[in-house]
Parts: sequence; structure tokens; C-alpha cells
Amino acid sequence: MEGADNIIIMPLLNLNEENVLEQYVDMILKVVLSQATHLYFDQPYEPDPEERGYYWASRYTNLRKVFGFMPDDVYANADAKISGEPYPENEMCNDFACEQLEKPENIVGMQGSVFSETVRTKEDFHYMVYPRILALAERAWHKASWEQDSEHDLDEKSRNEDYARFVQFLDQNEFARLNYDNILFRMSPPAARFSSGKVETGCEFSSFAIQYRKEEYEIWNEVECGEPINTEGKSSTFELRTIDRKTQRFSRSVTLFVNSAQTNIVSLLITIICTTITCVLVV
Repeated sequence: MEGADNIIIMPLLNLNEENVLEQYVDMILKVVLSQATHLYFDQPYEPDPEERGYYWASRYTNLRKVFGFMPDDVYANADAKISGEPYPENEMCNDFACEQLEKPENIVGMQGSVFSETVRTKEDFHYMVYPRILALAERAWHKASWEQDSEHDLDEKSRNEDYARFVQFLDQNEFARLNYDNILFRMSPPAARFSSGKVETGCEFSSFAIQYRKEEYEIWNEVECGEPINTEGKSSTFELRTIDRKTQRFSRSVTLFVNSAQTNIVSLLITIICTTITCVLVV
């Protein structure tokens, strides 16, 4: 590559370190951006103790977060603190100097990173990298029309619609390729909640199904994603997981306590990204 000696991989540990980025970008150096809060794949997919990964850079880094990253305006990606407390761009810029880049053209690429001190197996590596790396590739190869920069505000509606198309494409096309190459990509656990006497369900990817069983049974039952589960009017603890019928691979399990004496109770400790919105099912 011409001028390769002047290219530096720039890891940013926090969004408020963009002033460090500015020092490099505004020099003659060409920068490949590696943002810890959005592009470090050793961070967990969800803020759940059952998820692999460290929490030092981000509370979570799911597929939706990687897809929505805007490299031309790093501060615009501010969303929340490690504690989960909302932390929007305007508040962060009150706490830190948000200086704009004078030579943004010196950012020549993006890089996803995974540090492997806790990655012991091929399965662990595949889980942490796929499918997040596909969202990184989507962001890196072109600038989306919805992205915020110095001249345009973020179009959140268009970003949600674009993400829905991306998720559908993965579901209908790319997962088959990954399966063919024996890539053991992460499968998100299902979303579920108890409402009006039934367990309502949802999946990140609609081609998968949901298996469930009550804690006192060993046999798994199966429903389509989005299909409700009849509780038969009894209180019980349900165990649920997502399954790919083609490969018989399944996600980690999650539990939901159903109290038949009450309605509209949500007790599933899980955050899952749906096609266009974030479904936070937490009591």
C-alpha cells in the first residue's frame, strides 16, 4: 500500500478520547479506527452474567450497536455509561471537550478487535466474532445515508429500517454461508414475557424457532418465533432457548417465572435486539 509507513491502528478506549484521535488524524498519519466501545469483540453481546466477555469498555456490544456505529462523528455514538445510565452526546460534551477533526479524510479504515486471553476454543472465537464482524464490514465499506456527521444529523428512523434489512439479509443469506463453512456464530436467546395468561415470544432472527420446557420436565417443546406459549393457567418456571432447525444448534438458555395469579408480569432478565427496536425485558 502506498504510504503504508504512515498508517497507524488507533485504538480508542473511550469516546471521550477523540481528542487523542484528533492529534493523530490532523497530522500526516493515516488512521485505522478501532473503537473499544463499539468495535472490541471481546466485550459481551448483552449485559448478562451468562455472556462471555469483559465489561471494561462497554456495558454491552451487540450486533445492533456495531451496525449503528458512525465513524465520521465518534461523539455521536455516545449512548450509556458502564452502569447503564444514559449518557447522550450533549451530556458527554459538557464533561469533555468535543473537538471536531480538521482532517477527517485521514481516517482511512475501521478495525474490529478481539483479545484472546479468555478465548480458549474455536467455538469461543466464533461466538465472539460472528456475526458482529459482518456488521463491521457493512459499516466499513460504505457510508450510510442516515449517518451523522458535521453536515447532517442522525436519521434514526432510516437507521432502524436499514438495520431491519441487514438482519433479514443475514437470516436469509449469510447464515447459510457461515453454516457451510462451519462458523459457529452466536445465536441470540429468545425474548419472552408473561402477559394475559400466555408467554409471548420473539427472536432476533425470524427463521429460528424457540424451544421451551417447564423446570419439572426434561423434554423440550417447540414453537415458531413470535408464537405464544400456553401456560395452562399454572405457575411455573420456563426455560427457553433459540434453535436453528437446519443445524440443530441452539442458543444459551434463559428462564422466565410465570405467576398465574398475576398478569402482565415480566421477569425475564434478558436484553435482545429485535429487527427495529431494542426489547428490554427486565423486571
